[in-house]
Amino acid sequence: MENVIKINQNSTYDHIQAFLNDLESENTKKSYKAAISDFFKWKYKKIPMEFINPTHLNSLTYPDMKGYRSSLRKKYSCNTVNNRMNALYSLLKDLVKIQERGQYVYTYRLNDLRLKPLKNTDAEEYGYVEWEEVTNWINYLLNSDQNNKEGKAAMFHIGRLTGIRKEGLCQAQFKDLIKEDGVWTLKSVLKGNKYKYSLNDDDAQMLLNLKKTDDPKEKIFKMSVKTIERTFAHILEVFNVPEERNVVPHSLRGLAIYEAYESSGRDILVAQKLAGHESIETTYNYIKKRRELHAQPTLYMGEEFNSSEVDSLTVEDWKAIYSKMNRSAKYEMLRILKQKI
Repeated sequence: MENVIKINQNSTYDHIQAFLNDLESENTKKSYKAAISDFFKWKYKKIPMEFINPTHLNSLTYPDMKGYRSSLRKKYSCNTVNNRMNALYSLLKDLVKIQERGQYVYTYRLNDLRLKPLKNTDAEEYGYVEWEEVTNWINYLLNSDQNNKEGKAAMFHIGRLTGIRKEGLCQAQFKDLIKEDGVWTLKSVLKGNKYKYSLNDDDAQMLLNLKKTDDPKEKIFKMSVKTIERTFAHILEVFNVPEERNVVPHSLRGLAIYEAYESSGRDILVAQKLAGHESIETTYNYIKKRRELHAQPTLYMGEEFNSSEVDSLTVEDWKAIYSKMNRSAKYEMLRILKQKI
């Protein structure tokens, strides 16, 4: 019995709690605890943090840290990833100092586990999705028998329209949806900063239709982060989206930023404002790879242009052609038409 008590008193869980209790700020303690718990869930799967012992931590490797960070990059911004990794490294730095009976309890080499912090210009690791592709997903949801199908469909649309991260979408309340000077706006908080996104009347009404009570704090989409992730996984399975495409919830944010860029006449400042990026380089990083795909010269090299080929086209022919254009080409045509009017 004495040995059992001694093991419990010197457990890794107790060491972690002592580390967290030494943090001065409650907000820091809360964010560190979330980051540390998330790592243990990722690394040790079904082993509760209370049962993690020194042997588990002493077996950590550099590929473990790199793999965990890669999983974070699929869901969070570079700053958030760095903050979460910093919380984990702070814990490991603290634990490695602990001794019992003159011997160190934790024998991992901290320097061998360290990764260089990500730069703000590093690309988010997510796959691309197209506007029309998401429209197909929305239509599927609306015609399905899933619970809260209207809320899920609205989440996909507002996500691709505003670029609000999944955490922000989950937290959105009806008090955040207000009409100012005749324009509907949706407020969201990103990294402590408040942002407002203008919505047209149809999109605002779509959200208002989700309201069930008179409580202004009622959640708009009524979804947790896990529900969003499960819904994404279901959609990818139904539509046979290859895993290699790496389509994740963050893909909606990437789509919103790219759409803002294209629809504004390729004004990167407009895209930056929508994304809430401090650095324009971060916004550019979202855009450049996607632009490069559409701008590869191999797509059009060697083609000959003959205006006579369009002379006999009817209005219906033009409509059919327009419907098959990518969104970049459609935006370009609309700009040319507006210049002629």
